[in-house]
Amino acid sequence: MSKNNEKSILLSQFEAKVEDGPVKFRVLNAMYDDIPTKNGVKEIVKLELELQELNNADGSTEVKEINLFVDFTPRGHFYKFVNAAITALSTTSFQPSKLIGLKGEAVLSHYQPEGSDFSYPRINNWVFYQRNDKVAKALEQYQKDDGIDFDEGGDEIV
Repeated sequence: MSKNNEKSILLSQFEAKVEDGPVKFRVLNAMYDDIPTKNGVKEIVKLELELQELNNADGSTEVKEINLFVDFTPRGHFYKFVNAAITALSTTSFQPSKLIGLKGEAVLSHYQPEGSDFSYPRINNWVFYQRNDKVAKALEQYQKDDGIDFDEGGDEIV
């Protein structure tokens, strides 16, 4: 605080906590929303993600909002996102709220439209991890179905 109790802002407060490149993420919130654009109001999926650099486990985390335009272009950016999400969720339909709590990996970059002073965070190459409960159930089923009895044979390794 400076004189007169006025808050001071330092340039160091603007430094990115997570650099562009491979990141780990956790979905904190996800929902449909509308956003005004030059071409009218467009539907988006609004994501709130906690990000951390993939190769820096001790690094800082940062919360970013990512807006994905709902676009039904085959094999487009939104298609790749939805495909990764429904694969991880083992479902055939997409609902943003089902993503809350999911973790995964992706690539963070920033996009600055021509003539704009602002840049926007963008995520590509989405890979969602399966939920831990689904993995545990699958492992349990595998152990039952593979014909191996883990309790027989004692502790001896042959």
